[in-house]
Amino acid sequence: MTGSDRSKNPMNSRLHLDVPAVLIILTLLASACGPPPTPAPVPCDTLPYSFLPNDLAFDHDGNLWITSSDGALRLDTASGLCTHFTKENGLAEELLAAVAVGPDGDVWLGGYRNGDISRFDGRRWTTYTDYDGSADKGNGIFDITVAPDGALWFGVARYAYRFDGQTWTAYTADDGLPRLGVTAIAAAPDGTIWFGGTETTAGTGGLARFDGESWTSYTRDDGLVDNDIEAIAVAPDGAVWVGTRRGVSRFDGEAWVTYTENDGLANNWVRDIAVGPDGAVWFATPEGISRFDGEHWTIYTESDGLLSDSGRAITVAPDGRICAGVTGGVSCFDGERWSAYKVGRGVPTPSPAPGGTPLSTPTPLSMPAPSPTAMSSSPFNTATWPGEEIHHPWVAPDSRLRLATDAGIRCFDPQTQTWTILRAAGGGLYQGHFLTERGPRRRGQRLGGRLYRDEVSLEAA
Repeated sequence: MTGSDRSKNPMNSRLHLDVPAVLIILTLLASACGPPPTPAPVPCDTLPYSFLPNDLAFDHDGNLWITSSDGALRLDTASGLCTHFTKENGLAEELLAAVAVGPDGDVWLGGYRNGDISRFDGRRWTTYTDYDGSADKGNGIFDITVAPDGALWFGVARYAYRFDGQTWTAYTADDGLPRLGVTAIAAAPDGTIWFGGTETTAGTGGLARFDGESWTSYTRDDGLVDNDIEAIAVAPDGAVWVGTRRGVSRFDGEAWVTYTENDGLANNWVRDIAVGPDGAVWFATPEGISRFDGEHWTIYTESDGLLSDSGRAITVAPDGRICAGVTGGVSCFDGERWSAYKVGRGVPTPSPAPGGTPLSTPTPLSMPAPSPTAMSSSPFNTATWPGEEIHHPWVAPDSRLRLATDAGIRCFDPQTQTWTILRAAGGGLYQGHFLTERGPRRRGQRLGGRLYRDEVSLEAA
């Protein structure tokens, strides 16, 4: 058969037509079996949800990763564009509490609801669930830190886990951890790991130090301002800073010193701590960002350029800028001024039911955005709402609206059309998720698990 004859062979013709089809099918199969697609970056303020950051970390490319209850964001601070990752893109879960970047540049994200861990290498996601083969790992990742040896440490509801890239090692209260798990972790330059816990009826909480061999515990009896630990940071000189809801304590290896609002903190509730390249220590609080250089305190608020006074997380950028995660976005300080990155379309504002009927029953932890009809009948000015996540609206006997929020209990004054934060005697904040006639009731601290009443009267507040 000649070449021309072969070209007329129906089988050869069919084979010639099927090759591109096979290639297309193989390409589609490879795409279907490959990693989920990375979403396209968009302007941060166009994201269709309310933004409340939980943790911050910069990757090796200078992008800021942010955890929230709606997944993870990768913010390019140069362009101001955000990439929003959800389960559809490979996350194990979307309610995220912690983030850290490993020595190889991989991004690690800790889930709060199930305690699942997501790892992103820039292209593919890897999920870790049963770290040690046990289903009893706890129910939430509270914090992640990277040790000088490159190992990652994870604080979980009942454990701390160390991962060296191959092996998971679990530590419990029997080893020396605070009872009921770890709410904060930090690594010192010498490799010592510090763990913070929460005080409950089942345990004392406080602080634990692990040098690789032995454990040491610290509580209020040793000089800590409180046993409920919110944040830990270790300065280059080895000083340990511990944030609580009653102030911040510093440990130099021998003695504890405590600082509060009376010294210069914006608020005693210290949600996060970061140490700047000049050695100054920065604190995120519900009423602004505080800086302490060892002698002088400086407080930054919205009047200085912050997007919101409600600081929730803080970290240091590779170029030395201080970046704070606040309600509604991120604010970064270059030493002279704050630059703002607004994220999302704003926090949903509260509103009574249509017709102006006050809300008096518990609502879900995150209230939906009110309808235009409800807004038009609202008896208060929503334009002045400062923007925090609303946990529970409550109407006091004086018919004034109270709202339990992440920043404290807000009260609306219809005369001045403004919101104020209720304070207890002595100036402390009421913290609660539910309000009752007896006072605020809190369901767990930061990410904890206790239930108790703060016996105060809201009737006169």
